[in-house]
Amino acid sequence: ELLAKGAVVIADNVLKPCAPVFCWVANHSPSYKTVNYAVGEFVQYFVEDWMVVAAFLHPAPSAIGGGAGGGGGGGSMGGWPVPPVPGELLALAWESDRWRRRSEEEGVRVSEWESFSAHAREVFARHG
Repeated sequence: ELLAKGAVVIADNVLKPCAPVFCWVANHSPSYKTVNYAVGEFVQYFVEDWMVVAAFLHPAPSAIGGGAGGGGGGGSMGGWPVPPVPGELLALAWESDRWRRRSEEEGVRVSEWESFSAHAREVFARHG
């Protein structure tokens, strides 16, 4: 019950370094009206990134009145059940965490980020 009806979630860096599970849930939950935007990365404007804007429409019927199942479990965001996250997107989430850690510890060249972004875009395209 963190979000009130009408709340808007705005997420940056959804493609680079990547937030595949968030993107999947925001785009597949009936609790949200979601729009995805392709933008140029800050400073690296030629590297594509995404922003996601998800407006919270309403909680799941089971969440209204404190019923069981509202907002719980890993397969919901706002209480509605969401189709399971495809394994390839879970693998992409792990891979993006690895890239994020690498960028913090030793750095990543712009060309490497550009390549990873292209790979992530292809994975997303396979899963709608």
